[in-house]
Amino acid sequence: MELLEKFDTFIFDLDDTIFDSEKRNIEYIFEFFKKKNINLDEEDKNIVFGHSWQYIYSFLKRKYNLSESVEKINQDILKIKFQDIRKQPLILNPGIKEFLDLLKKKKKKITIVTGSCYKEAVFMLKSANLDIYFFNKDYPFWKKKYLIFAAGDYKESKPSPEGFLLALKTLKASPSKTLVFEDSKSGILAAKRAGCKVAFIKNFSSLLVDKLQGKLKPDYIFQDFTEILKSSFFK
Repeated sequence: MELLEKFDTFIFDLDDTIFDSEKRNIEYIFEFFKKKNINLDEEDKNIVFGHSWQYIYSFLKRKYNLSESVEKINQDILKIKFQDIRKQPLILNPGIKEFLDLLKKKKKKITIVTGSCYKEAVFMLKSANLDIYFFNKDYPFWKKKYLIFAAGDYKESKPSPEGFLLALKTLKASPSKTLVFEDSKSGILAAKRAGCKVAFIKNFSSLLVDKLQGKLKPDYIFQDFTEILKSSFFK
């Protein structure tokens, strides 16, 4: 089990890594703006991928001269999102529960670094009964119930490494012994800048593997977590 022997800490992105959720996030944002008679364009759609909610809504607020605060925009869109998830649960990346079970069994450090807000991340995890894997009982320095490093916990969003560096510091983890699971360019860059190894999970990602070269080249590429469990890394 090479990956389990090589790494002590495993960090996950949330949208399109654990969940098939980024496309639905775009739909929620479009729905919010449509109610204001604003039709978002392709530039707006592209800005969603791999950025924090503060970055996304600050950009859209300036572009369309909205009177609401960024926080109010976020809360209104979250209402739309939470109502929809209650009706139609999010799809999980295949094998994620089994993979998390294995990491817990092997007593590995597990956490999430996401551009979503903390409330949103917790809601998503609870909706799929995944919150139990990220319960914080060992790190009193981190005052929150869950080991989730969300937008608002750090200033600069991905591709800045700040979120990952905060997670590494809190968990007292070595970057060289940490594997990050990502699906976006900004996430891959952020993880690499933090000194971590990166596994690109391509199942729900919009990125093409042949475009991931140079600084964007991941250390591992997997279709989903089922492939990881069946791969030679676990034999």
